Amino acid sequence: MFHCINRPHVYVDLRSLATMSHSGEITIGRTSKSTIPMDDPEVPSIISRQHAIIKMPQGGCGAPTLTDQGSLNGTYVSRANGKKMCKLSPSDTWTFEPNDRVSFGGCEEVLHPKTGARVANPYFFMFHNMIDKDEQPSALMDIIRQHLTCSICQGVLQCTQMLQSEVKTAFARCYTLDALVKDLTHQ
Repeated sequence: MFHCINRPHVYVDLRSLATMSHSGEITIGRTSKSTIPMDDPEVPSIISRQHAIIKMPQGGCGAPTLTDQGSLNGTYVSRANGKKMCKLSPSDTWTFEPNDRVSFGGCEEVLHPKTGARVANPYFFMFHNMIDKDEQPSALMDIIRQHLTCSICQGVLQCTQMLQSEVKTAFARCYTLDALVKDLTHQ
């Protein structure tokens, strides 16, 4: 699961996208044929047509990997320990760990093409590993708590104890967020 840092309402369910692509690969780029098309009018053309590929592990459980496809403005990554972001070379493969940061088309900030001012990169994400059964479910719980404010999810979960119980069950079943919400709402 990607959570956009500079746009907190944006989440990307990588497992669902990989399932829909039938290949386990998620393409990221400026074209509409990309699994995740990225083309923001505020900062146009920072993303290449074929920018990067995320490969999901066979069998659904495990860590996805990221490879830059020789993009012009690069793909930047860093571990959760707060080290400076580094640019991936096209030959490098990055294996995600919980709370890794990834930014497409530049680091945390990019230059606005018209004003030259530094603006927040709309493609700056944090990776939440909701695949590993042994992982503590705190990231998933944080995401669900944020969703509880929307009208669709209000009333779904009655208390934190129920949430914790269901999240632990979801991790035991290797669920995605969508599957968990459907299960909790009995839809």
